[in-house]
Amino acid sequence: MSWLRSSPMRQSFNRPGSMKLENATELDPGACYDSFCKHWQQANDVIQRSETTNTPSHDDILSVVNHLDQMVTLLLVEQLHCNKISLPNTPLTSQHLPQNQPPAPCLEFMLSKNILNKLFEWGKSTGRYANAVLLEQLKFYELLVNHSRHQLLVHEPFLRPLLKILASSHGEIFPPDVAKRFVILLHQLCVVLTQNIHLLDLFFVSGVTQQHGQTNFIIFSLLIPYIHREGLLGHKARDALLLCMALSQKNENVRTYIEQFSSVCPVLVTGLGGLYSLLPTAIDTNSTGDWHRITPDDVADMNELTLFMSSLEFCNAVVQVAHELIKHQLLDFMYQGFVVPVLGSTLLQTNIEAQISTMAYFDLILRTVTDPGLLSIFIKFLLDEEKFDGQRIIDILVERINSTDTRLCLISLSVFDTLISLNNEEIVVELVLKYLTPCQHIPASYRHRVNKISALADSAENFLDLAPEIMKQSRVRNQSNATDSPNKSMSSNWNHYNLHMDDTLYSNYYAYLFDVRHKITLCKDACDQWDNSYKYQNTSSPKRTQNTDHLIDIIRKYVTDFKIENCSDEKAKHDSLQSLTESSGYESFRDRPEDDLIIVANGDSHIEISNTRKFWKESSNFSEPEVELNFSEDLFTQGTAHLGSFLGAIFGKLQTFTSNNLYINLHLSGLISRLSWYPFPLIQSIFLRFDIPTTTDIPSFNQVLQILKQQLDAELPVDNETLETVENAKAFLLEREYRLVNQRKNTIDSNAPSPDASIATTTGPMSSLYDPLKRQDSTRKSIRQGIANIFRRPSASGSSSGNNIMMKETSEPQSIESWSSAGSTTTISSKSNSRTKDLAVCAVILDEWLKELSAISQEQSILMIP
Repeated sequence: MSWLRSSPMRQSFNRPGSMKLENATELDPGACYDSFCKHWQQANDVIQRSETTNTPSHDDILSVVNHLDQMVTLLLVEQLHCNKISLPNTPLTSQHLPQNQPPAPCLEFMLSKNILNKLFEWGKSTGRYANAVLLEQLKFYELLVNHSRHQLLVHEPFLRPLLKILASSHGEIFPPDVAKRFVILLHQLCVVLTQNIHLLDLFFVSGVTQQHGQTNFIIFSLLIPYIHREGLLGHKARDALLLCMALSQKNENVRTYIEQFSSVCPVLVTGLGGLYSLLPTAIDTNSTGDWHRITPDDVADMNELTLFMSSLEFCNAVVQVAHELIKHQLLDFMYQGFVVPVLGSTLLQTNIEAQISTMAYFDLILRTVTDPGLLSIFIKFLLDEEKFDGQRIIDILVERINSTDTRLCLISLSVFDTLISLNNEEIVVELVLKYLTPCQHIPASYRHRVNKISALADSAENFLDLAPEIMKQSRVRNQSNATDSPNKSMSSNWNHYNLHMDDTLYSNYYAYLFDVRHKITLCKDACDQWDNSYKYQNTSSPKRTQNTDHLIDIIRKYVTDFKIENCSDEKAKHDSLQSLTESSGYESFRDRPEDDLIIVANGDSHIEISNTRKFWKESSNFSEPEVELNFSEDLFTQGTAHLGSFLGAIFGKLQTFTSNNLYINLHLSGLISRLSWYPFPLIQSIFLRFDIPTTTDIPSFNQVLQILKQQLDAELPVDNETLETVENAKAFLLEREYRLVNQRKNTIDSNAPSPDASIATTTGPMSSLYDPLKRQDSTRKSIRQGIANIFRRPSASGSSSGNNIMMKETSEPQSIESWSSAGSTTTISSKSNSRTKDLAVCAVILDEWLKELSAISQEQSILMIP
């Protein structure tokens, strides 16, 4: 068909017609009809002449195509003149048409002369010119279906040749022009059938390719080969298939055909796996230390990734609209044919570069999928122990948080950030709640406090008290300077970016409250749909209850004996229970409300025993059978409760906060803040409660924060030089954020992104994106907003070359070493100066994070009220 590209025939395919259609209403309908008939007569003469020679010549094809092109134009003119195509006056349609509707003589002539069928029969004999003739026929059908909707489908002179064309197209590979027209026609037919379900049976035809005498839904089967095509062709085909999938909910024949006799599910899954295998095997992130996920801009810049995401989004849409049986079939194919063999094998690779790229793709998949059913197979994949020789993918991903490779650690935190943001019960239970529900991490005497929410308000103040001293002094100094000289600031950099933020902590804190309340509310609404409430319940085991009942009986007997004998020997030795109390540090005995009253709890009942002071100090030789008190769980397991590998990895990273990469610290703090949004007292007992000690094998969250404060206070002395370094840290972070925000804004405004443009990871259109510590309200000007967004905006753009995604560097400073320190008079060594700068950034991040944690505590104390 290469000859067609430069021939006049090609031009005739594309030109709209020799007359201006906007002036169609001024034309004489009679003249249009006469012209239509004349063009057909001339075309028919050529067709009849070429039939005698068996093979038409190039001139014959060109002549017929030109005449057909004019006939299409005249039909369109007639439609514009009539406003609505009038069909031949048949009993089927006349009742639906107005009596005064203008006639459509050209259309009537075409149907009466059976022109479409003659064209089809002649086209089969045109040999290598068959596609050119087919293209003109498709133009006819496209025009008529588009403007007549369903009305023409009931007429045999129109429907029969249409079905012949569709049936003859099975297995054909058309040139791009013909394929485009063909798919557009199929799409139009799907739209019509969606609106007129009673016409569906017209397109169920029998064929030699169908087994067991089953009919073929011909439109659906013709669309399947175009599922994974790129561009407009693939988009139209997928859209048409979705319409057919939606019809499966309404029509039993469509549902049965798709489920039992079509190959759409295998084609979808195998195509998805094939497209995934074409993705770049490595991502170059060396030039951008804050790169942590693939953004919509990256997808748009990579053709391979665009195709894969289009296929994945189509699968997601199919699961949403298709019949339940088709949905389950597709999900099973997806799990067995793509998720486990393809995605699983790539995630288990040992090469660091491959791990980074596959985890980035996996994170993108999780953020793209929205259907709960499709999302569930990825959750099942993470927790499946049978498919990977006893290993679970989620455990492998947790281990990568502890990786010494900063890039792998960063992308791992990003993946778990996405997982936690799904608000999925299985994930949160597996990572956190499974280890907290037994409440072994809390001493027995404090467990009754878990469900009390009043202490959360006190935690808000406690978090603010943990701010490093250098940050407190910095605020005092800034306030003092603002009072002394409103137009003077600590440094020129800080003064410049003061224009883009509020000055006071008070306004920033209220911005936190506003933002956190919205996010916690959304999280709570999602968790309200969970199967369990995950509140701590003091359910004693039967053995423990029996031992407690026996103990109460013994205590009652002793009290009775003391009252009768009136023992007054205060110097007797303590009995075994007294010794147990004082030597072991058992909390429940030490926290008696009064010395002369003990409350023994038994389930929901309480038994008060008075005069116990003498009882606990009275030696006894009572020889009752030894009672197993079963206190060993509380007495001897303190400090050994395990919080799980995920929390262990998170707390382990937090302990190295002052030596971590600053981007890791932002993701780490954001992930912990995200966990603290959950409306579960057990999770709050770990992150937000200062009044509940923990008995874990690792330092508690509060202890780690206190340690970090002590480290920063010890290494950042409160002097003018350090204060200036802190101010420069703030200026550096805000300057970088301000530059990135404006760079992104200019890129969007220009609407012409270049390969070197910066990619902003937090401004993409995907609703599933979550950015730790990010303030979503763009109108809020807080310090927190600037610092939070900085580390979530990679200053690079994605482009593909070979098997690599190149993240290109911008002119912005990528390290803290590039600070401007014009006002500094430091004389310390460069190594020491670098350490001071790192600690200053840590102090700024920690200070802002503590404000957010304080706001979360305060809002939780309000929103948790029943």
